[in-house]
Amino acid sequence: MSGAPSDLVVQTVLHSRGWWVMVPVEVAGTVTVELVLDTGSLLSGISEATREMLATGGLLSEAGERRFLLRNLTIQGQPAPDLVVRVSRRVAQAGARGVLGLDFLGKFTDIHFHIPSMRLTLTR
Repeated sequence: MSGAPSDLVVQTVLHSRGWWVMVPVEVAGTVTVELVLDTGSLLSGISEATREMLATGGLLSEAGERRFLLRNLTIQGQPAPDLVVRVSRRVAQAGARGVLGLDFLGKFTDIHFHIPSMRLTLTR
């Protein structure tokens, strides 16, 4: 089932160790970072190791103290909004590369998660 042109339809997967719902976010057509969809987190975040990897590739812009801007994002070939992330120790402690929080989800007007297919539909 495909969504309307303003929809972002994402086939998510479960993380192999935890019951995390993972979203593959491609940064500037260069690298894909699997991020945990975390509705319990107000802000999106990345681990220090992920920050270092993205910085080495020139894929981060400064956006304030401990905050960075990820631009030119796509999710499974679909354009996604730019994202401000913070470096989060909690992300690293959990063993994740990063999380998509409510700040990301708040850029959409409707969120639908179809459990049997693990398909996430975000409407702009």
